[in-house]
Amino acid sequence: MNYLERRKEMCNAYSELIWLQYDIKDVSTKRQSANGTRIFLFRNGEEIGVFKSGYVRKMTNTSTPYQINKKYLAEYRYTILTDNGTKTIKSTKCSRELIYSELARMVYMIEWAKRNWNLRSLV
Repeated sequence: MNYLERRKEMCNAYSELIWLQYDIKDVSTKRQSANGTRIFLFRNGEEIGVFKSGYVRKMTNTSTPYQINKKYLAEYRYTILTDNGTKTIKSTKCSRELIYSELARMVYMIEWAKRNWNLRSLV
């Protein structure tokens, strides 16, 4: 068994564990699963999506899911052309921390739910 197969197996095992321990169900469609997305349904009726892109999002009835990844301020620089030549502009903007491992995204989802929804284990 190679590394990627082992990693996928670990993620599936963790998905089953959170189903048994917290009654959180994986309700992903076949298409979502094929794209590397997992959608979890919590006991309170809320859904959280774990995306291959590194984002963890609270799914809402609106068109855009709410990002719950940690925020940080990032400095951006860009150069523009002015009448006097070029000028460098600096700005700061809020960015989101990406979580590259699928297993880490699922663990982050559970930690976030514990902090924000007072999630408790069934066992």
